Amino acid sequence: MRVSHLVFSSPADAGAVVSSRRWLWQASRLVVWLALAAPAANAQNWLNAKDKKTNQSSFRAIDEWPDPNEFRNAAGSPGSRYWQQRVDYAIKATLDTVAHTVTGSERVTYHNNSPDQLVRLVPARPEHRSRRLARGAGAAGAPVAHPRAGATLPAPEAFDGGYNLTRVQVVDAKGIKTNARYVINGTVMKVHLATPIATGQKAVIDIDWTNKVPEGGHNGRGAKELVKDGWLYELAQWFPRASVYDDVNGWATDQFLGQGEFYLNFGTYDVEVTVPRNHIVNATGVLTNPTQVLTATQQQRLAKAWTSDTPVFIVAPDEVMKPAARPAGTAPLTWKFHAENVRDFAWVSSKTYVWDAMGFKYRPTDKTIELHSLYPRDAMPLWDSVSTKAIAQTMKTYGRMSFEYPYPKAVNARPRLRDGVPDDRLLRRAPSPDGKVSPGLARALISVTIHEVGHNWFPMIVASDERKWTWMDEGINSFLQYYAEKDWDPNYPTQRGPAKNIVDI
Repeated sequence: MRVSHLVFSSPADAGAVVSSRRWLWQASRLVVWLALAAPAANAQNWLNAKDKKTNQSSFRAIDEWPDPNEFRNAAGSPGSRYWQQRVDYAIKATLDTVAHTVTGSERVTYHNNSPDQLVRLVPARPEHRSRRLARGAGAAGAPVAHPRAGATLPAPEAFDGGYNLTRVQVVDAKGIKTNARYVINGTVMKVHLATPIATGQKAVIDIDWTNKVPEGGHNGRGAKELVKDGWLYELAQWFPRASVYDDVNGWATDQFLGQGEFYLNFGTYDVEVTVPRNHIVNATGVLTNPTQVLTATQQQRLAKAWTSDTPVFIVAPDEVMKPAARPAGTAPLTWKFHAENVRDFAWVSSKTYVWDAMGFKYRPTDKTIELHSLYPRDAMPLWDSVSTKAIAQTMKTYGRMSFEYPYPKAVNARPRLRDGVPDDRLLRRAPSPDGKVSPGLARALISVTIHEVGHNWFPMIVASDERKWTWMDEGINSFLQYYAEKDWDPNYPTQRGPAKNIVDI
């Protein structure tokens, strides 16, 4: 069966209506949502001053916004009883490079920290025919106008982008699994729960699925890309995920439209990715089994990289696709990653990757932040010269002007993925076919790296709803990007600042 989001409810509330708000990446996703049988007792109601009808506009008059309460003070900051939900994921996935599919099995553990009883869970993900047109019109095969620059973008091809669900089960406290009853609405699936989740309690769901990896950029989300040496796989918005339930909006259940980011919960991720043995993988979180998936030489190079202030090759260009660059054997390898207090998880995999890395510290006594870049050989000599250094520049400037990066790792990989991963940046720029790199092309990679790494701060770490406040996170990020570029080079011909130049964003 094809699906996009999941929700859970008790039998007594099977007829309840689930509202719709949410954000996400591209290709194949599923988000799990929890909904209430009735509005929460503490829910805030926004009314128009004149007709007293509900006004959901983000730009409504200040006197129509919610009054302060114990959850939010008058400035909008957390109050004495502020809370956030938490969702943890344990995922095992396998990449099939012949069929270009990902097959996954996940356990979603939803922790209810709210004062409300929740009677449904909702996972979300694109429906089986992804809606990927940027801001509206345009059928497959017809060009689409870029909403901001006025440029014409290639039309998206028809793509079967939904999940094929093979198992959805609710797991009780004793570990007993029961087939879930669920309803699919577009890109949202509501899964009914036998009993509500009380405050301080949790719900556990198991979901198995398969989805195709699309070819091309797909609005900057997950995809596969063919380069000279083979396929690059970029997996973003690739698994069923739980919707956000908060004290302002209740459930966020927006349909997936192939644009904008998603509003997500923080949680812990333990992810195992099984790929062909000749592939190099990088992902959100810390690699926990390096001795099983890296050669002794690569482990030694990584140790050297963390004390280096310039990038060190972990897989050099002349080692790409060489047997010596992979552990001996022929069977697929499983790469294991652990990430704490992040909002999302993405990964890249390819046999074609050159890999360089270096360490970064805000202070000599601080723990090292790993900076990684992965790219095909035809992205050289551009990527190896500026990518990792541009990540470091972002760390410095954004850390100085906003707050320091809290995660142990940041990655810039060359596909056509965008932001949304708490500690990964997945971008694209390459030299011209003759191998030449112009100053303008180098600046393009520097700028896009700074900007997309910057989205780790806004919206990911700040944890705002970018589907609702896109102008805010793009504006703040572009403002800081301007200063990062000037820190890189005082004469940098930046187009993002100063502030008066980002108002339209």
